[in-house]
Amino acid sequence: MKQKKSILIFILLILLLFHSGCFKKEMLVANFSYVPENPTTNDIIHFIDKSICKNGSIVSWRWDFDLSDEYTSATSTLQNPSFRYAYGYGKTFIVTLTIEDSNGRTATCSKKIYIVHQSHLPGKNDILLEVLSHERKEKNIDGSAPPQENFVCVWVKIKMANNWDRDLLRPQSGWAGTTGWKGNFYLYTDGFHKWGHSGILPEGEPEKISPGENATWIVTFWIPSSAKEYMIEYTYLYDVSMETPPKELDFVAPL
Repeated sequence: MKQKKSILIFILLILLLFHSGCFKKEMLVANFSYVPENPTTNDIIHFIDKSICKNGSIVSWRWDFDLSDEYTSATSTLQNPSFRYAYGYGKTFIVTLTIEDSNGRTATCSKKIYIVHQSHLPGKNDILLEVLSHERKEKNIDGSAPPQENFVCVWVKIKMANNWDRDLLRPQSGWAGTTGWKGNFYLYTDGFHKWGHSGILPEGEPEKISPGENATWIVTFWIPSSAKEYMIEYTYLYDVSMETPPKELDFVAPL
């Protein structure tokens, strides 16, 4: 009798443990991976959802990339999003994935990502800059007049070809804080006077220029009438940080 009672108590304990979840796997588990494994400021990181849901289905994903909206969107609701830490050199970010299933249950997974130094940079022959045409005019692309007397607007048609083995990404910002390609074009006159762009007319404004592809713009510059055009420069910024000056590579084309 005592033995039967002990067996009954044992069975009840087992049932209680199963009911409490001690012997069953989690019904909803958040998990993800990402490539490349050692991302740089020039890499687009691809996040891959590897979450598991039993007894239901996953209905929503929320990713937090540990950034403020000051620079770029900090979250995503896609199942497999992509993200680039353009301002993250030498920093560790905590990426968090939160999922919810059809039963209203939620699960969270967080992983640390360290953004390493970009070691594979384009060389001087990888990005080719070509001036297709240039002419002086009295007005800018938008019809604006010179900023002061004895200034002329130079319109330069520029072609950039990517012979690098990676995508040339649309800049997050230039020296003046402008977003896009235009903030990185400069005109040198008389060999040393540097002028920033005053306008740009894109014949194509791509997010990236892939290997073997090219893009063409008309870029305008206000310069003194007496100045002579010398060369066009495109400054490719990398390892951009808000705390330290960005590193850069220059690609030039004579007029």
